This record gives sequence, C-alpha cells and structure tokens, in this order.
Amino acid sequence: RKAARECFKKYISRVFPKTHTRVHGLPSSSCLGHFPPPGSGLLLLEENPCLTELVLAVLRQEGPNPTILSFVLRLTGLLAASESCFQHLQQGEAVRMAFGEAGPPSGAAWEDTSVRSGWVQGAHNMLRHPSAFQFLCDSGALETIFTLQGDRSLFVASAANRLLARMFIFSIRSERSCLSGAADCEWPPCARRIVSHLEESLRSCSASRANHSFKLLTTVFEQNQEAWTEVLWFRIAVTIKSLLEEESARVGHSLVDLFLSMARSPVFSGHESSLWESVALALKCLHPTQAGLLALGLLKLEKCPQAVKIQGLHILLRPVDCVARAFSDSSEFPGTIRPWGLTLLSIPNPSGIPSLNL
Repeated sequence: RKAARECFKKYISRVFPKTHTRVHGLPSSSCLGHFPPPGSGLLLLEENPCLTELVLAVLRQEGPNPTILSFVLRLTGLLAASESCFQHLQQGEAVRMAFGEAGPPSGAAWEDTSVRSGWVQGAHNMLRHPSAFQFLCDSGALETIFTLQGDRSLFVASAANRLLARMFIFSIRSERSCLSGAADCEWPPCARRIVSHLEESLRSCSASRANHSFKLLTTVFEQNQEAWTEVLWFRIAVTIKSLLEEESARVGHSLVDLFLSMARSPVFSGHESSLWESVALALKCLHPTQAGLLALGLLKLEKCPQAVKIQGLHILLRPVDCVARAFSDSSEFPGTIRPWGLTLLSIPNPSGIPSLNL
C-alpha cells in the first residue's frame, strides 16, 4: 500500500500543476476536471498500476479518511468512463467496491457529505457507456440515488437528481424503439423503475418527495426535446393536475420550473397540447407570486397560446389595477393628486377567450 501511494505521488506530480492545493498528498478535486489526460485510456492504467492499487487500498480500508475516499471515488469514476478502463478496473473489483452494494453507502464514512458527493460525481463521470449503465442498474445503485434525492446537503441532492436524469435518458436512448406508446410494458426496465418511483413520489403525502420529482422531471425536459418526453407527460399529467388543485401552495415553485422547461420544448409547443390546460390551471391555482413568475416566463414564449398569454397578462397587471383603483375616485381622498395620465390597460374579457376546457 505504501509503495502504491509513493508511486501515485510521483505520477500526480507529473500530471497536476504544483500550484494546486494538495490534501493528504493528493491534488484537490478540482484538478480532476483535467484527468485523465486525453487519449490515455487503458494504456494509462497499464503503465501506472499504482492508480488501481491506490484505489483498491483506499476502498479496502475499514475507516478511510473521508477526504481521501471522496477523491478516490471521483478518480475511479473518471478512470472507468472509458469502457476498456471500466473492464480493466472491474477485473480487480475496483468498480464494484466503489459503486456496488458493498461499497461506501454501507460504511460509516457515508455520513460525511464529501463521501456522498464523491460517490454521486464518480458515478456520473462513469456513466458514459452501456457497461457502466448496466452495472449501476444491477448493483443496487438506483436505490441509493433515490435516497440521495432527499439528502440533507442540497449540493448532493442536486447532483443525485442530475445522475438519475442521466440514467433515465440513457435507458430510453438504449432502447428507443420500445417507446411507441404509453403502455407501461413499453418502457425499458431501468426507465420503468424510475417512472414508478416518480409516480409514487408524486402521489405520496410528502411535499418534499414531490418537489424532488419535479426537479428530476425539469432536468429531463430541459435536456431532451424528443418525442418520448410526451409519452412521459401522458403518464404524469393527471397526477400533476391533482397536485395543482390540492397541494399547489407546497409545490408551486417547482411546478413553475417544470412547466416553463416543458413550454420551451417544440414537443409541447402545439396549441393542441394538453400541457396548456395544466398551465392555465396553474395560473389559476398557484400563489400570486408563483403565478406571476410563470406568467412572466410564458409571455416570453413565441408559441404560447394567445388565451394563456392573456390569462398571464391579467395576473401580471393585478398590482397595477389595484393602484389605479385606489386613485380612481380622488374625491374619496381629499388632498391627493391624481397621477399623470394614469389609465387602466384594456384587456379583453376572459369570458370572450376560447375555453381551455379546464
């Protein structure tokens, strides 16, 4: 172990600039953004066996230093991002020890935020090829990611959401032909588990779980503008409508982000899309502050239906209307001065706008 550590120190002294902060003889985690060197691949591991030896030495320790363990988890993910390197590391069980069921999540060091962060970022770095995807699906990592969605560290929770979104997208793209409709059996296995988790969270009585799911959905819709996203919307639309009517105060902010991310997608830009019915309902049910943020975002969209835009404009002009009404009859307020040229903007009566069948 000592020989591996000395070998590794000599290696990183060549790879990383000396100006970077060192922790316990290791480069800072920010340096890993430039690692491994481009085009190195499997040759890097074969010429520097100390890399694999150090990874295994740290992962086998019963009480590893959290900072070192976090660094090694990120390093392992970067090395395993190449499929050939993944297979090489898997032969020595480094991948299984880092990201499998018997890895850090089952140890005492998991209580340290840096370790959980290192695990999520390492898994995210590794998820670049089918072998890594299948390993994460089969190793129990999916349940760990579900749990980390609600982590007490916002940074870890956010990273877990991004990782889960990436796994969902990877699953869909690996079996794209399966999604010809909305039936549950047509979703690829990993995607089906994630969708089931989403639906369970949205139907739970926990606002925090629902918000985590909305953030995941927002990430998915932001990163994809493909036809299958409409299939996903069909699965959750009814549940979201129910939440709008019953729990809008507790999930409003997350819903605003979700609806705006979907409204920007060409998949939902058609006026006949069922999304706009839910958006119109949100403008009606959300707190005025949240509804105002949604309305402001909608008015910037070229393809937003006119009826929805007018509904949003009414919401944004409510404060102006209140001020105008306060000064509409100056006789009731002796000594007040009528503002110059204050007039109410004329907006068509909503009753004259085509119904959205809410």
